[in-house]
Amino acid sequence: MFELAGYRVLETIENGGEIVLCRVERLSDGRRLLAKALTGSAADADAAATLYQEYERLLGLQGRGGVEPEGVELQGTRSALLLPDNGETTLAQAMRAHRDSMKLEQLLERAVSMADSLSQLHRAGLMLHVLTPSSILLGDSEARLLDVRYASSIDSAAGSFWEGRRSDWGLPYLAPEQTGRTGRTPDVRSDLYSLGVILYEWFAGTYPYPADDTIDLVYRHLAANPEPAWRRNASVPRTVSDIVQKCMEKMPEARYADAAGIRADLEECLLQLRVTGKVQPFPLGELDRPQRRASEERLSEADKTARHEAKEHAVDSWGVSYSFVPRRIGLRLLERKVRRKLKRLGAEAIRKLPAAADPQLRADLAALAKAIEVDSNAESQSRDFSTLTLAELTLEHGWTPESVVGLTNYMSRYEDHPHQETFAEEWSKQMQLLADEEPGLFAQAAASLAASEGGWRRFGLRERIALTGKAVRAALLARRTELANRCLLIHCRLLLQAGHPLRDIYTRLLLHAGYFRQEGSERHWRQAAEMAGFISELTGYRASEDPYVGANVKPNADEGFRAAGTDRVGERLAASYSLVTDCLLGKSSYQLAAPEQSLQSSRAQGYLLPFDIDFYSILLWKETCGQGNGRERAETARRMHASLRRLAKRAELRPETEQHKYLLARAELASLKPDSQRRAELWYEQAIELARQAGYGHEAGIGAECYARYGLRTGRSALAKVYLNEARDRFRSWGATAKTNDMEAKYGEWLSGKMAAGLGQIDPLSVILSARSLSSEMEMERLLQVLVHIMLQNAGAEYGALLINREGRWIVEAHGTIDALRIEPIPLEEAGQLIPAALVAYSASSMEEIVVQDAADSELFERSGQAGRTGIRSALCLPVLYQNRLIGLLYLENNLSTGVFTEKRLEVLRLLASQGAVALTNASLYSGIQHLKNHLEEQVEERTRKLELSMLAVAEAQAEMKVYAERNRIAQEIHDIVGHTLTSTVLQIEAGKRLMNRDLDRSLERFNEAQGLVRHSLNEIRNSVHMLKEDKYYDLEEALLRLIRETERNAGVTIRASIDPVPSATALHKKTIYHALQEGLTNGIRHGKCGQFRFLLQDRGSWLEFELEDDGMGVEQLERGFGLKTMDERVRQLKGSLAIESAPGQGCVLRIQMPY
Repeated sequence: MFELAGYRVLETIENGGEIVLCRVERLSDGRRLLAKALTGSAADADAAATLYQEYERLLGLQGRGGVEPEGVELQGTRSALLLPDNGETTLAQAMRAHRDSMKLEQLLERAVSMADSLSQLHRAGLMLHVLTPSSILLGDSEARLLDVRYASSIDSAAGSFWEGRRSDWGLPYLAPEQTGRTGRTPDVRSDLYSLGVILYEWFAGTYPYPADDTIDLVYRHLAANPEPAWRRNASVPRTVSDIVQKCMEKMPEARYADAAGIRADLEECLLQLRVTGKVQPFPLGELDRPQRRASEERLSEADKTARHEAKEHAVDSWGVSYSFVPRRIGLRLLERKVRRKLKRLGAEAIRKLPAAADPQLRADLAALAKAIEVDSNAESQSRDFSTLTLAELTLEHGWTPESVVGLTNYMSRYEDHPHQETFAEEWSKQMQLLADEEPGLFAQAAASLAASEGGWRRFGLRERIALTGKAVRAALLARRTELANRCLLIHCRLLLQAGHPLRDIYTRLLLHAGYFRQEGSERHWRQAAEMAGFISELTGYRASEDPYVGANVKPNADEGFRAAGTDRVGERLAASYSLVTDCLLGKSSYQLAAPEQSLQSSRAQGYLLPFDIDFYSILLWKETCGQGNGRERAETARRMHASLRRLAKRAELRPETEQHKYLLARAELASLKPDSQRRAELWYEQAIELARQAGYGHEAGIGAECYARYGLRTGRSALAKVYLNEARDRFRSWGATAKTNDMEAKYGEWLSGKMAAGLGQIDPLSVILSARSLSSEMEMERLLQVLVHIMLQNAGAEYGALLINREGRWIVEAHGTIDALRIEPIPLEEAGQLIPAALVAYSASSMEEIVVQDAADSELFERSGQAGRTGIRSALCLPVLYQNRLIGLLYLENNLSTGVFTEKRLEVLRLLASQGAVALTNASLYSGIQHLKNHLEEQVEERTRKLELSMLAVAEAQAEMKVYAERNRIAQEIHDIVGHTLTSTVLQIEAGKRLMNRDLDRSLERFNEAQGLVRHSLNEIRNSVHMLKEDKYYDLEEALLRLIRETERNAGVTIRASIDPVPSATALHKKTIYHALQEGLTNGIRHGKCGQFRFLLQDRGSWLEFELEDDGMGVEQLERGFGLKTMDERVRQLKGSLAIESAPGQGCVLRIQMPY
């Protein structure tokens, strides 16, 4: 949730992307305002600086297309830009909330205002780069630009500027040339494309490009024309739809050239609608014209003689003698005089110093203030005279607005004056009052304050950065270009001190280059060029149209600078840049002895240098202290300790900005002594931690690298690795790419890699995802669809075809657009309507890629007649090679733009084509293997089926043989039983006869035994005969139930049975089941002494399950007899299984499973 100290949030209007816009109430006065803050990835450590820079840019526009800011609240990442609240909302919110309820006239009114605001911004010399509905503030009938963070000067290297500042937030509204895939440089027409997408959404009510992901969205911007707005929404007139379509042309040349042309055509539509009630067609773009920047107003300066005469006239009437070249002794006397007056007045009198009533005094002080500004370009005693004289007259006669300039210069030049804190507090208040009333004087005073090395102790580095940024804006408002140049240079030097991102500072110099090149700013131009060169050396980046490239940064006497004094400040700045680059990049161009006195002189004179010379000198001297002879080493040691003493003094005065540098310098010197290494390690860690806390990331990186080098020297590789990686990351955040490259070359084995993300990483991301998709596809048809889709998307092509060489014959396997792709094999000779045969044939025969950037001028297309018939603008035929063998051709075309297939695109496509060749080869092999595999499986299945049938027939034959053998055995048993029974019976009867007369009882016993033998034999014969029956209508269930009933009656046992019908069981299955039940019951009764049985026969579909359980005495180890063995053998013949479970006292369970 958005919060801002001192304000109450009333309503959140917009919260998404990179900005949040709220309606707030200021608690101090109850005033309602709009507060714009940054969110998401934009809410970083530089959020405050970004918003302040945007605030300055909007102020400079003075309402020309942009909102007029009320102020800016700088509260770190919660900073906010304040705007007057007139009831507006963002265009994005209006689209969501009440766009559908608006009439066409209202839509046109606001569209006209959008185009007018963009036209005004372009006339002011700026282009936006990022334009979205959230960056437009919409009132009742007026639209103004709310977000100009990414704006740059039209005259700057727009493409190079945009390269490092891409925003994923603006991707849905990005022009094709801003994707980096067309080889074109973005210009003001890129803003017109973005406006066209917004107008499409505004009129049609829907976004024009449906997309699945970032890569697909970029493809749509490059190669897909949206459906006309009048088709999406029938209420949109065709003429309005055509205007929108013209804005969204893929080629910049086909769009409007200026936003004023869009506004004129929309105004014509609005006028027709109001007069006639409808919009009639008319020629578009008749009032369109190329953008012409208005020439900057040039400021004239009085010549040197006139200035001195004005100064002399100003001081004569007040009793002050003037000299063209004041002597040092005179300046010292004048400075003592001012000091005595300050001491005499006291702090209270300084606070109550009255305003001067004499108008002549103000005029004279104004002349002195002007002289101070002009003389500030060089180290001049004249400037000191003007400063001291203005301070003296102010203290004696009262203050004027111009007094602030003199007293600010005095305080910056002489920091140890009496009542310093009181003076600083009072005159800083007076200086702030000048910001609105006298912006020129405010800028001059702010520049003097910030340029002093001390910068007044009450003002920290961050406050001076904000102050000079405000001073640049004030000087431009006052139309004092040279003063604005000086303020910007000081501002950029302070940013360098603070470790601000280098590319951002470089961008500020590029944006301000037009002012630096104006007449009278030669010194500032040279200093800006020197700074730009220094930053480029550290970043390794230079814009292709950098105006500072080739600038002469060393003035010579022939150019007239000798008379005014050579640019010693520029020389010292150049020496400081050389020192820092040598220290960071390990070069040896900086000569330690030569410029040292000059650099120290600049410090003594109060000129701001972007880097602490003592600090960097110690770092560089430390690396070379062992070189040279004894005298040279002693001199180096003397210089190092002198610099260390100066660092210690500044650290005592300003610990928040200087303490970490002093500690790091001490650590570096202590590391040279073996007995001081423990203290060195402590100072290293303290210095790095203080730099982190203070926000000086670049100096934290320097400290980390120094500590890491110390770790490598002392054999502590783990410590070195940690701090080397931190140093690399700190320098990368600073933007010092050349430094990070140098570290990776020196310490690569200790550094771990990282990968950035965002819009700039679309190509690598696309290649990775595409390669993954291709490698995961093995089915040929699916692979063809994925491959063509990927190539179309990455090439930005509208139509494509893939041809594959099938045994010497070219076949078009796939063709179509990304939304309508057809997979069907068509011989090349029959595909004349799909692809240009001449171009494809030439590519196939030469095995070379053919790139046609403009089909209208291509001989191959003229020969085939394709360009004129289909409207092709760009085309590409790319060979697909596998192991230097041509296996395919990829044909791509674009009907919307020429020059689509740039060299950068071709590199990506070649990589994807090589991956596609591997995937096609693998898919072809996979298809062959699948065909062979499927054919073999059919043969194996057929042979297996036949083998199973044969095995089943053999098993049945074997079973029948077993049946016949069993029948023979039973027949033999019957024979034996009958013979045995008859013989025994005859013998018993004969014995009974003989005993009948002698012993009747024994005779009856013999007859009874004979009767028993006959009955027993009869039962045995009946059983055997029953088993010999072979009836195909044999009912197993009835036989089993009969067996169960007879057993219950004869043996006196109880049998619970559950029997499923098994009509499809074979006779062998039935006999096996019957015998198993008979054998089980007999064994249970005879051996197990059972009284109860449970019998279960179930049909499981593909097998039969038999289970017989008794309550007998059970046994621990069951030995199978003849009956059980025979039963097991029969079950195995039917491929079944037999198992018996028994335990003492727990009965016995017989289980059989048989397939059938």
